[in-house]
Amino acid sequence: MDSSTPGSPRPPQEQTSELEIMIALTQKENNYYRRLQDKYKIVVEQCRTCWKIGKHPTQKCVHDKPLCPRCGSDESHAREACFVMCFRCGEIGSEAFHESCPRRRSEIVKLALMRKYNFDMKTARDVARGKLTLAEAR
Repeated sequence: MDSSTPGSPRPPQEQTSELEIMIALTQKENNYYRRLQDKYKIVVEQCRTCWKIGKHPTQKCVHDKPLCPRCGSDESHAREACFVMCFRCGEIGSEAFHESCPRRRSEIVKLALMRKYNFDMKTARDVARGKLTLAEAR
């Protein structure tokens, strides 16, 4: 079978691994959220002490010591010594400020809805979570 015909198997050097596909999809999604941020001039606020998204500025955080962005511990330890897992969303291999965090993305969508449709925070959050449709929210 000719490798140039549609539906024919790709030669081994052209086959794409599952990991490469996942990386490409993640980059495509990250680009979408970046464009959304740029379009509506959204700045996602995240405390640099407790790493909560959109709750409060770093200056008003109730934590005395900063939490580790990798494991969430308030103990002082070497960065390489802790297990890398976002303690905010549970994604393994990511820190609390990674851009593919579902909580961060949800915040971007919520803020974009607030800007575009002039929704209050609760309505925008309900639409972003799928509890309300856009038609119901208007």
